[in-house]
Order: sequence, then C-alpha cells, then structure tokens
Amino acid sequence: MKFIFNNRNYFGSSKYKFWAFLLLFHFFVKFANSSELNESERVKDYYKAQKVSFIFAGDIMAHLTQIKAANIYGTKKYDFTPWFQHVSTILKNYDFAIGNLETTFAGEPYSGYPAFSCPDTFACFLKSAGFNVMVTANNHSSDRGFKGIKGTINGLNKAGILHTGSFTGEVTKSKSCPLYLEKNGLKIALLNYTYGTNNGVKNLLINTIDTNIIKKDIASAKNEKTDAIIIFLHWGKEYERVPNSGQKALALFCHRNGVDAVIGSHPHVIQQSEKIETLTGNDRFVTFCIYSLGNFISNQRWRYSDGGLMVGFDIVKKSGEYNVSLENIKYEPVWIHKHFSGNTKLYEIVPVNQYKSGEIKLDLNQTDEIKIRTFIEDVQYFMK
Repeated sequence: MKFIFNNRNYFGSSKYKFWAFLLLFHFFVKFANSSELNESERVKDYYKAQKVSFIFAGDIMAHLTQIKAANIYGTKKYDFTPWFQHVSTILKNYDFAIGNLETTFAGEPYSGYPAFSCPDTFACFLKSAGFNVMVTANNHSSDRGFKGIKGTINGLNKAGILHTGSFTGEVTKSKSCPLYLEKNGLKIALLNYTYGTNNGVKNLLINTIDTNIIKKDIASAKNEKTDAIIIFLHWGKEYERVPNSGQKALALFCHRNGVDAVIGSHPHVIQQSEKIETLTGNDRFVTFCIYSLGNFISNQRWRYSDGGLMVGFDIVKKSGEYNVSLENIKYEPVWIHKHFSGNTKLYEIVPVNQYKSGEIKLDLNQTDEIKIRTFIEDVQYFMK
C-alpha cells in the first residue's frame, strides 16, 4: 500500500524512505509497549487478592470466683474489662474474632461449675474487647436447660455478636447453621458442634457431632457458593495434651469433605496443630487443624490449663482463581494472670509474646513468675 500526498509518492521516493521507516518503527514500539503494559496489568490484577482475616480463642469460662471478682462492690453490676485489656488490640486487628463461650446467660443465681450461668452483660464486654462471633455448642450449653440456651442467644443478640452452635428452635437454626461470614467479597461458612452436653440434652437446639449431619451441613454450605468452610469442634478428652484417635478420624473426615480449617476446644489444654493434605493430580487440598486451643480465660490454675492459644490466619482468594488458600498462620499464646490489687481480685489475659518483649509490664510475685515462665517453656516446646 502506498501513501500519496499532493499526488506525490513519498514512500516511493528514496529521499523519504528513512523517515518512513522511523515512523513505522515508532508505531511498532508504541504498540509493543502498550501490549506489554496491558499484560503487566493483567498479571497484577490476577494476583490482586481478596482477603479476610480470622482469629480464634479457646474456652471462655466464667467460674463463680471470676464472677464474684468482676462484681462492682455494693452493686449488682459487673465489670469484666480487666480480663481483656491486654488482648483487645490483637482481637481488633482481625476481621472476625471468634471464641468458644463456655457459660450460659441463664440469670441469677450466678454460678460456675457444674452448672454455669453468668450475667448477660458479659456479652457486651466480649464485644468491646473485639469479639464479633461466638460458638456456643459445648458440654455446658444446656447447663440451665432451655432458659440458659435462650438467655445466651438473647444476650449475644443484644450485644451484636453473631453466633452459631445452639438455637432456640428450627427457625433460628436455619438462619445461623451454617453461619455465613462475609467480608471483602468473600463468603465463609462457620459450623459448630459438640460431642455432647453434661446433662445429656441432645436435640435440635444444640449441634452435636454426627458425621451424617455434618456432611449434610457442609453440602448446604457448598450449595451457597461459599469460598471456605471452617468447623469449630468441641471434642476430645479433658486435660489430655495429645489428640485421641476419635479427634484424628473426625479431622480427616472434615478434610475429605472439603473443610478448610478445623478448630478444636474442650480439653482445656493446648493440643497440636497440623496440616492435612491430599494431592489429586495437580490439585492440592489442605485442611489446617488445631486440636485444642486450651483456655482463654478460666479459674483453672494448674500447669497447662492456666493459659492457651489464640490462632489467627487469613483466607485469601486471588483474582481469576477458584480456590482459596489459608495463609499467615499466627499463634498468640495467652496466660491467665490471677492476682490482687488491694482487696480486689483481678483476672487478666496476658499475651506472652508482648510480655516477653517488655511491651506489657506485670507485677508478679515469685510463684507467678515461675508459673508464667513454665507456661512459656511449655508452649515453646509444643510449638517446636
């Protein structure tokens, strides 16, 4: 093709061949750079991630001595603020902070073991501390019967805390089992079950571990096009530091049915974590499992039970990909400091990493110094 201006053939003339070549080269380089830029943007967009962060805390207990310590002298009001003053910042750094509520809001008389009931205002302090989700299926869920189940749910609703695990009936169960947590374009299903209850209640009001039901609930979550599924299980044997064969088998069952993370509670001590992996062709599926987080807050003072773990992680989905990944797993050991300030008994949840770094200062007596040092050494051995 020839370019003709004023009836003259410029490309045909040797005088203009050099300039024509430069002109064509300029257009070629510009087009190439544009294509390279577009490709670079496409790659960048592909790796742009949607992310939602989670942190899980273990058993949140309210023994009677704890409730009495939180009572504001001379009133019927309670202040649980000191419990959470050191951990609140950590909890609030995550999109979803989830704990195992191992007490009920059944009203007075308040009590601890064996039939837990604490003031429903406790839920407001949990919310202020940074918790926005609670799981409620555990062996103490029905300690005070239906009154406790209903009171717990009402108290959490009043505080604006999402929850799953126990329900007031089929209608409320259908709305929060699975419980869907949505943030940054991701939809995560949370399920919660317990091995049973102390008074033998097994009905629609409390989710108990049944693989047929769990499989059905997982399928329901998948039908809702969730990006990931997390199951919080109340299982195992109290004070055993190693998961038993039943826990192992159930974790494998969850993995085979497409669960991304399994979080455990009930033993009141820390148990191991692991990644369960299956490779099928080029597809690799991983389930993160921690068998027990131990105690988050309680009055249990003996070795291994005077603390526990918070576990945080991100669920990440890259643009253009179907599968999600679980990344940035972090362990935050916490030790429960029980002490007196004057005549006032106090409980404080202490993140030991901040204590070790000097960020948190504690006035410890010799006994407590030994206890926290022992706890730190035990956790370090466990993490190793």
